[in-house]
Amino acid sequence: MSLSVLSNEIISEIINCLDGSLTSISLCSRQLHSITEPILYSNIHLNYPKSYTNFIRTVIAKPYLVKHVRHFRTKGHPYGWDYDLSFLTTEDRKWVRSQLPNSLHGKAACEKWFKKMFFTPNVNWVEVPMYWDAITAFLLTLFSPTLQTIWMDSYGWNLHHHPYIEYTYMDMVLKASKPNGGGPFHRLKEVTIM
Repeated sequence: MSLSVLSNEIISEIINCLDGSLTSISLCSRQLHSITEPILYSNIHLNYPKSYTNFIRTVIAKPYLVKHVRHFRTKGHPYGWDYDLSFLTTEDRKWVRSQLPNSLHGKAACEKWFKKMFFTPNVNWVEVPMYWDAITAFLLTLFSPTLQTIWMDSYGWNLHHHPYIEYTYMDMVLKASKPNGGGPFHRLKEVTIM
């Protein structure tokens, strides 16, 4: 029996019941790739050192993927992780800047926010949380129309050890994210910050 006799909806339901690797399934055919891609990108968990840069490379190459994100989980600014976005081209940077909502936060705040997403030469390790803050807030902004849950592990650990660290952009974005409320995060149901 060929997959072509089954509708994409039925195939999607079958795939949702499988325990195997969706990535492997997505590589089998164009049809399976188009069915699994929304499932693969519905739950984003950035949980290893290169995950931020790899995910941002993917989003810039395929911006339509952000519409599939329903659940986002990350660790709060782990030291030793890669947040360096110097690989972005001038065109990529223009796209990133265009995604920051001037109408919601004001042009001046968005300009500062954009600049904080890019490392300065010889960055001090103590400044890493500022970059994490700006980049994570950017990702949440991209996901805002479809995002249902946010989970951040160890968000405040450094606040207790380094009280001078402020999460300017995460705070700004999260204030706009009222569960089940209006605004950019109108589908958001749950925010968990550990």
